Amino acid sequence: PVLVAAWLLDSGLDPVGLTLLDVGVPVWLDALLRPAGLGAVREGARATLMRRPQPSEAGQRAAVDAEVWRALNDYAARIYVPESESSRRRGSGGGRVDDE
Repeated sequence: PVLVAAWLLDSGLDPVGLTLLDVGVPVWLDALLRPAGLGAVREGARATLMRRPQPSEAGQRAAVDAEVWRALNDYAARIYVPESESSRRRGSGGGRVDDE
């Protein structure tokens, strides 16, 4: 999907309506084409390219109300457990997985 998306974006062609076969991870193709106003509709192992409406501003994040942020931060503070040897002995943390 990455190579196909790069080729499509660099080619200058209008790929709308093009159907690609045996696309391994269509969601990657869709995500990589979105900034160009394109997308991929998955149909099994096939993906058909289509035009998507451009977002009002590329990379814009959703607006979150200040009250929602406060509630999320309060919840995070209640469930946060500081790192300790005792918690690691009981199985918390990823062990070596986090080091790779």
